[in-house]
Amino acid sequence: MASWIRSTPVLLVSLWMVWGSAYIPIKVGLRDASPGTFALLRVIAATAIVLLVLAVRRIRDGKSLFDAQVHRYGLLLGLTNTTGFLYFQNTGMVDADIALSAILIYTQPLFVALGARLFLGEFFTIGRLTGLALGWVGVATLVVGEIGLGVTPISAMAMLLLCAVFWSAGTLVFKALPVRLDVIRLLLWQNVYGFVPLAILTVATSGVSVTFTTPLILSALWAGVGGSSLGFGLQLMLLRRGEAGVVSSWLFVVPVIASLLGVLLFNERLHLGLLLGGSAVIASIYFVNSSRHKQPHDT
Repeated sequence: MASWIRSTPVLLVSLWMVWGSAYIPIKVGLRDASPGTFALLRVIAATAIVLLVLAVRRIRDGKSLFDAQVHRYGLLLGLTNTTGFLYFQNTGMVDADIALSAILIYTQPLFVALGARLFLGEFFTIGRLTGLALGWVGVATLVVGEIGLGVTPISAMAMLLLCAVFWSAGTLVFKALPVRLDVIRLLLWQNVYGFVPLAILTVATSGVSVTFTTPLILSALWAGVGGSSLGFGLQLMLLRRGEAGVVSSWLFVVPVIASLLGVLLFNERLHLGLLLGGSAVIASIYFVNSSRHKQPHDT
């Protein structure tokens, strides 16, 4: 039974549900806190669980060695995956539905593909070029559709795309990590280094505005502990098995789950522009990632 629970299909479905459902608590939490404040609460929750894991590990294994690279990469990932990603995600989601938010944020693989070509020298296959073209057509369809309906401000959509850009930058940094680097400690310092500029940005823009309620506390816990730490842990388990191709190729399932939950729990409306543009973006994610992992020189 235990081996079945740890099987790749079960872990992969769990990852989909954790990341797909993370948009629900964010939307709920933004009712009682400003975007930056909710991001800070999420970082605090994620940091607390990582500290707990490190404390347990230290009791079990003893003192860990200092590694300066953890701090260098932690700073870069803190600015991208913590400060930039969380701030722009929350700011955009204030005025955007869950479905639109998830689809625009999950254009991240498209930005990663472009960044990998520009900075890492990766080649474009026909499948990857097709996926990129389809993805940007989908984004244009989404944006034009939302503007035509007057449903979502352009600024909110720009924030969500900026969130995807920061996430993709963090992904490119992560691709350059030395194999021996302790990922759990790296996650701790990512949160620590990202917290300070996030706090400064929050105070400078919206201010620290919060009304502590039970839904807010539960939302911050789920978004931080579940969406960040648990999701990262599941992803790490799959990557350690050499399942990078599986995780990336099926990434498109997450915005589908998020969109369905938005319709079911928030009564969001799926208009034609969202369906057409979203379908194109989701298909492009699959083409970009699957074509990448079919390249002969990939490992």
